[in-house]
Amino acid sequence: MSKKNIVILIGLATVLGGCGKTPTMPASAAPDVTALKASETSAAGIALPHSVSALLAASEVVFDPPSETHHYQIEDNGEYWYQKPISADEQNRGGTMSPLIMARYKGIHKGVYTIDLYPSATSINRLRCKSPCNSAKVELILNGEVLDSVIVPTNEGGVISEVLDDVENGRLNVYSSHNTHAAAHHH
Repeated sequence: MSKKNIVILIGLATVLGGCGKTPTMPASAAPDVTALKASETSAAGIALPHSVSALLAASEVVFDPPSETHHYQIEDNGEYWYQKPISADEQNRGGTMSPLIMARYKGIHKGVYTIDLYPSATSINRLRCKSPCNSAKVELILNGEVLDSVIVPTNEGGVISEVLDDVENGRLNVYSSHNTHAAAHHH
């Protein structure tokens, strides 16, 4: 085994040990560590740490897969529709569902995510934040004019935290007005 391969394996063992994703190894694959064997030394005669030799001996390493679950209810040509949680007031009036809110992910520029939420036909709530998005700047835009902006926490649940979770985990595509034009021309 070359020094380069040893360095890569040691780096892998270090990364795996530090990320909280401990590799799971079948008991039958666990190495006998009572003595260092020739297979546990590099071609240069350097003894491999136990964690590296265990990785080499493992026939199967299992990791938790990243979550593929998205929060949106509907996706249509780069427009994502989210269910707003129903308020206690609406429940008291007999309501069981709230209207869907459309979101368009505009992309990331200089580390800042931009998402437009459309709670109505004439207004836009533009969200901007840097990862990790613990808070976001929200601009209220009416008829193309910014009327107000506030900083809101994003960890309190609801549509904003769901959209940002989807964006930060790569579940949304960047919206392009070409998406809707292309769909219209394919009918």
